Amino acid sequence: MTEATFTDDDLAYVREEYSTLEQLCADRAETPEQVRALIAQERLPRPAYVLPDGTELFPPDYFVVLDGAGEVEGMRDWFDARHRAASTMLGLPGVDPEEDWRGYLSGDFGVCLREVTPEAMVEKSALIAQIDTLTSAPAVEDEGWRAQLKEAVDDLDELERPFTDYDRQRWGGVSRDSHITSVRARFLEGQ
Repeated sequence: MTEATFTDDDLAYVREEYSTLEQLCADRAETPEQVRALIAQERLPRPAYVLPDGTELFPPDYFVVLDGAGEVEGMRDWFDARHRAASTMLGLPGVDPEEDWRGYLSGDFGVCLREVTPEAMVEKSALIAQIDTLTSAPAVEDEGWRAQLKEAVDDLDELERPFTDYDRQRWGGVSRDSHITSVRARFLEGQ
């Protein structure tokens, strides 16, 4: 497999939508050096993107979990509590937040979600599961089925970022393509 590369459009997008730690820390008590140390200790998320020149880029709401928890030491408990509450609210009780916590620390959720919160992570999983369930037994002639599918796809569309060609290369595909674009083309054309 070839190494993923950024297109000019990818670079324009990530430079427009993401920030450096220096920008994010400009009005905060934490310095970029302190944040990088916490990243190295796996206590804060890695960057969403690292450009070819080494520039690290982070989502604009990078500090939302830290700010919600109030301190680094409380982040995991805060995250788990919010994740479990969202799982229960969406009818997914008993979901272990561990996988999403690892995804959060990897920086990957900063690539795919417009808001990098435990609630958005759970909602994304729930919507993908709903879309998978609906498309596994298509009922394209059923107006109710099409309405349910359209609502789930539209909700996922609102939740997710557009992704880049770089993301598609490095991951071999993205949920936007598999659960939004292709589902609309297959089942919701003309709606």
